[in-house]
Amino acid sequence: MAVEEGIDDYTQDGTVDLKGNPVRRSKRGGWTACSFVVVYEVFERMAYYGISSNLVLYLTRKLHQGTVKSANNVTNWVGTIWITPILGAYVADAHLGRYWTFVFASLIYVTVKETKQMLRMIPILIATFVPSTMIAQIKTLFIKQGTTLDRHIGNFKIPPASLAGFVTISMLVCVVLYDRFFGPVIRKWTNNPRGITLLQRMGIGLVLHFVIMAVASLTERYRLNVAKQHGLVENGGQLPLTIFILLPQFVLMGTADAFLEVAKLEFFYDQAPESMKSLGTSYSSTSLGIGNFLSSFLLSTVSDITQRDGHEGWILNNLNKSHLDYYYAFFAVLNFLNFIFFMAMIRFYVYKAEVSDSMHVLTEELKVMRLKASNQEAAKGIA
Repeated sequence: MAVEEGIDDYTQDGTVDLKGNPVRRSKRGGWTACSFVVVYEVFERMAYYGISSNLVLYLTRKLHQGTVKSANNVTNWVGTIWITPILGAYVADAHLGRYWTFVFASLIYVTVKETKQMLRMIPILIATFVPSTMIAQIKTLFIKQGTTLDRHIGNFKIPPASLAGFVTISMLVCVVLYDRFFGPVIRKWTNNPRGITLLQRMGIGLVLHFVIMAVASLTERYRLNVAKQHGLVENGGQLPLTIFILLPQFVLMGTADAFLEVAKLEFFYDQAPESMKSLGTSYSSTSLGIGNFLSSFLLSTVSDITQRDGHEGWILNNLNKSHLDYYYAFFAVLNFLNFIFFMAMIRFYVYKAEVSDSMHVLTEELKVMRLKASNQEAAKGIA
């Protein structure tokens, strides 16, 4: 029993220390180690969201860039940030991570089976590009809309970028509600430890992205009608309409993130081979990066096409003359088509078999070996 208890004290996921030795859970890690990661992430997120949420306003107000150019510059910047982790993941897995080998040697070492496993996830990865494009609107067009609305609460003036904070708040609330209430309840019927599968959770997030863009389109149509009623179309003045009419689309975006983004990160990590976990995690950030670049492409393309033949176009510097309602409706259709593609892809996906080298499995194997040895000794005694 003492041997088994000692074995159980080791980490169950193959974690080792800097010298490559097994790690005891009672002596390593815990909140002491976690606190360093938490503090680092808090300050890193403060810097990232502080810049990304206000960058479009800086580009338009200080550098005097147009709506399309400023939005594209923001999404290109964000896209670069999110897509570069795949390089770090490769270095971590193949060079500076678990194997401590040269990059070229590690490339040769990767087995065909592991490569196939990563390739099997690519269709699911592709299905996450479109919702990542929707997320890019938070830092660009959604915030630009806020500048045309009444931002006063008494004598206090709300910064337009502050609405992005509701995305994070609603996401955190929904994650807690899912883990504490929804998951345990649904688990009784599904017998799934997570409540529902990761792909099902991603599917709910995809549906919510369709709802978000439909709500955004209707909200924008209402905003444009108010602009016409008050004669503020041509001069692009501020509307007598509270900025909080945009709140539902920000809250819904956070709710969608609680399903799609959380499940996406867990799915790519869980389904990646043991030796390529960092690369699997980078799939999630890569989808955000590509989604931002896709947003730049779609915004430029739609703007150019809709301004042909003398038309004013859908996206102009004066948002009161623009037709963001059409643009958001286009995104809603795109999300619907992407959901159909996702449903088609998951029909052919088979979850990775649970294969582990953890101490728990080794313990069970030792029990079996001891049982066989006992049976053999008993058989010899009878003989």
